[in-house]
Amino acid sequence: MKKTTATKSTETARKGARFPKRKYREALEGEKPVAWGMARLGGAHAILKALDVIPLYPENYATVCAAKQMSVPYLDLCAGEGLSRYLCGYFRTDVGYLCKYLKEGREPEDAPWGGMAKPDFFLPNWRWKLCDEGVKFFHTLGRYMDVPSYCLDLPVPPSTHNYEEIKDYYIQYIVDQYKELRGFIEKVTGRKMDMDKFEEAVDNTLETNRLWYECHELRKEVPCPMPAQDAWSCLPPGYFWPADKESVEFYRELYEELKYRVANKIGAVPNERYRLLFTEGAPYHSLWIFDYFYEIGAIIVIEGAYYAPGPPPEIPEGADPFYKLALRYWADYEPWLRKAKGSTETWETDRFLDWARDYKCDGGIMHHCLDCRTVSVLLPHIKNVLLRHAYIPCYFLEDCLVDPRDLPPVERIKSEMQAFLEVMDHHKDIRKKKGLPVAHP
Repeated sequence: MKKTTATKSTETARKGARFPKRKYREALEGEKPVAWGMARLGGAHAILKALDVIPLYPENYATVCAAKQMSVPYLDLCAGEGLSRYLCGYFRTDVGYLCKYLKEGREPEDAPWGGMAKPDFFLPNWRWKLCDEGVKFFHTLGRYMDVPSYCLDLPVPPSTHNYEEIKDYYIQYIVDQYKELRGFIEKVTGRKMDMDKFEEAVDNTLETNRLWYECHELRKEVPCPMPAQDAWSCLPPGYFWPADKESVEFYRELYEELKYRVANKIGAVPNERYRLLFTEGAPYHSLWIFDYFYEIGAIIVIEGAYYAPGPPPEIPEGADPFYKLALRYWADYEPWLRKAKGSTETWETDRFLDWARDYKCDGGIMHHCLDCRTVSVLLPHIKNVLLRHAYIPCYFLEDCLVDPRDLPPVERIKSEMQAFLEVMDHHKDIRKKKGLPVAHP
């Protein structure tokens, strides 16, 4: 039988799929309201938790379908609806799933994890303005399902502004968005928010994010204790359900495991020689290709998409819980906005330069997704910035997010990676001569 998943390095990562699988099955029981939302909802997770709503994520579910080799039938069904194959792969997988759902009148029997329970409302996120799935996916769903929708508008501040001047305005706007969302959910579900549960959910969110951030800080160590394959398996609790107590416990366990590995110099890759940056979305249909990296002593130490949140924010004593959530959201951008004030680049590219330096990267892998314009459009610029400012070369892997039919021949990938090792060695020598950090001279 063909291998379809990547080899895990950490024990905690092997438990990563249990959490989302349990959530999807809990939603199917029908005892609680269900929301279909866009990933990275900011503080909305805590609001949903306090109102006993189970959030499910079509984007996440599409990756599950790809990993389970179930995306192709859904992609073909979507094509029958007349939608272009160059639209978001997650979007198309979910539309295909929905077509089958409506045809059968229930969750398809062969759907991974039993399928997605029917939603009581949609929760798109205007934060991802360029993303097909962020907003337009939910508009499209309106053709198939008659459920209410609330579009959460979480602003992404421009790097051209003085962030200190706009910070208070943005945070108040985010607070207002969260409060409006609360009112919308209360109206749709007929429930009133339990403020004690909300406070607990906020505290869990802050602690989940803190621990997740600390886990990724440990990946800066040499040798790196956790590869991208494990990081992707470990992201669902923090990315989709950070307000749950179980998420706090998950990342605490992961942190302790990584801390032990760092203290004992246990690297994820035997004989680590090359440290790589990866961007953007992972090829979930073929994660097994990264097992080849073990053979050549290469490890992905940081990912540009689905990365952990920024450093914990400073929160005033006795702050309102909505305000705490807004500060947590803003903290994801503040370090880059602060730096962008004196930079010739944008915060989007500055963060890659920082990661390349802090994680002592030797090269980058640019996952040029044929079905994701949002991430792919910036990749050539990121490549040029990394080479021009940090002398770090990049390799382009052209593929799709969820369609295994678009994966290049494996032998070609291996051959190109072998050549890329020589390119990285050459640029290592350049960085050494210029006094720049090199993890493995």
